[in-house]
Amino acid sequence: MIDPVEIFDALGIGWGVHELYPNPVEQHAFQSAVGRLEGLAGSSITYEIGAGSVSCSGEALPIERGGTARLSLRLFVHEVEWLELVGAPAPDDLNQFFALLAADEETVRAGGGIAQKLQEADVWSVSVTQRGLLTELLEAPWEQRESDQEYDTGDGGSRATKLARMVASGAKPEEVAAALVEDNDGDPDQIAESFGAAYRVVYPDSDPAGGGAETVPEMLTAYRNAPRTRPPVDTFAEAFFLIPVEAQARILSDFLAHREEGLHSLLLDQFAGVELAELAPHLESDTFAELVRYARDVVESDTGSADELLPLVSAAREVKVARMSAAGRIREMIEGIGGLGGATGGLAGKLRAEIAGVDDLSIHVARSLLEIEERPDRMSRIVEAWGQRISDQVAAGTMERALRLARAGLVEADLSPSKRAAVEAGLVELLRSDFAVFNEAAHDPDRRAEMAELLGLFGQPAAIHLMERLSVEEDPATRRVLISLLVVVGGSFSDPIVRFFKAPEWYVVRNAVAIAGKIGGRKWVPHLGPLLSHADHRVVVETMRALAPLAPDEASAGLVRSLAHEHPRVRETALLLLKDSSSSARVDHLCDALLDPAMDEARDEIAELLFDIGTEQAIGALRQIARKPFIINATGRQARKSARLVLGRAA
Repeated sequence: MIDPVEIFDALGIGWGVHELYPNPVEQHAFQSAVGRLEGLAGSSITYEIGAGSVSCSGEALPIERGGTARLSLRLFVHEVEWLELVGAPAPDDLNQFFALLAADEETVRAGGGIAQKLQEADVWSVSVTQRGLLTELLEAPWEQRESDQEYDTGDGGSRATKLARMVASGAKPEEVAAALVEDNDGDPDQIAESFGAAYRVVYPDSDPAGGGAETVPEMLTAYRNAPRTRPPVDTFAEAFFLIPVEAQARILSDFLAHREEGLHSLLLDQFAGVELAELAPHLESDTFAELVRYARDVVESDTGSADELLPLVSAAREVKVARMSAAGRIREMIEGIGGLGGATGGLAGKLRAEIAGVDDLSIHVARSLLEIEERPDRMSRIVEAWGQRISDQVAAGTMERALRLARAGLVEADLSPSKRAAVEAGLVELLRSDFAVFNEAAHDPDRRAEMAELLGLFGQPAAIHLMERLSVEEDPATRRVLISLLVVVGGSFSDPIVRFFKAPEWYVVRNAVAIAGKIGGRKWVPHLGPLLSHADHRVVVETMRALAPLAPDEASAGLVRSLAHEHPRVRETALLLLKDSSSSARVDHLCDALLDPAMDEARDEIAELLFDIGTEQAIGALRQIARKPFIINATGRQARKSARLVLGRAA
């Protein structure tokens, strides 16, 4: 029979471990708590959460102090009304649930709530219902469609001009799509016409009546005429999929028909093959044939049907345009050298062997362009395209290609100090814009080692930037992403992290300490020790969590001193860590503390801890003090009283 009290108590133990350790799943106490939940296999249990109360089947549960009380409070803070366990939760499922509870409640709510986050993480063994969230969704969902941001729509200009100004001023894709549908009364033909007209206002080179960009630099300039934070083409591409499918088909037909003109292909290159395949049934026969030709061009094939080719089409970026154009020019140069004959003809063969494949050629082009370009503006474009290519490879999971590209620019290229500074600045910008891509890769066990090597190549400036950003970041979710990246980078570059141990803001210091604890290694020990005396208790708690696993013996004395700390959270954390410590010196430190006048407030806890440790040395020390018939000083008498009390309870 399932015992609701025992199950919730196991949850409380797991929650307590999650609060204390950066890697809770690896802790024995957490695994033990999960083991106690195995009785739920093939069954389920539901708890009702109230203000300071938890009940099951109408019966209130006794909520004691410690993990169960803190867990029930955290559930109430997140406005969880019902908590259901379906079957026995796996350790990772329970850890993900606790991570959501530990997050800022407003941020979680803004992201759709705990239930939605659990579904996105494919966690089905834990289910929650949050108060208020369901009501908010059922009330007037369309009231939120009106944006607080105002856009300059001109003085009665055309719909295309209005949409173009919305996109250029940073409107969300949802707002652009809504305006398209509303302004055109939902008519697919008019929506498609307005979409195409607005796109050509933003990218005038895409006008069928005008010419296209002829050179690679001009093409790159046109691609980058949008703010760095969000190119307009991204907004157009996302808005495209938010309008009726009939309008999508008409827009696709228009852009396929003019894809050789101007920048029409730029929009097409944003779509993956699976997205194009979904629209294929809605196209006319001639447009469908044009789609097949487009797919053949993308995958560089002269044959193949739509079914064969479309799955191979992936979203392209401007770097592909630059690479393919440069590759063509290099091939022409090789052929010219080969036509000269003699020694130079042999050189052409060597060049062909060196840059035979498309991947090798693109890496050779990237390295060569970084080395020979002297104009700062164009150098920044090359660095940006090269960095984006690295990001694309990381996102696609092809880490070896990403590493080869990174080594080409950072290790193999012969760069002047000014160029190297430009490359490093470009990588910092890449981390700023695409850090979510790198974060996802860093969390993938199959890519973690390669990701560490890649971020290590980025160098110390990247670590400095990430720490500086973390120090001012207010969004909890973004902070967690930055911390996870710094855990990878900090393995090679610890100085930027150590520097923030002396920051005036307690939360900056705490985050830096948490990163050190997750990285691990004894190199952190000399820097962490002094923080056990930090003025803010939250820093002390995080330091103890980080230091105890890294250096049990060095941490032992500080943990014992913390048993007398003025803040209860510090005392509780120190007690739990000392119980689990593997230090061979902890008994000596506890015995010394038992007779230390400065530890008056923790005397009983020290005696109990020695008894719980239960080694011959610990019990012997307690008995020796308890047997003394005469003790002159007050501290000794208190120590004797505590020792006798704990030994007496066990008798």
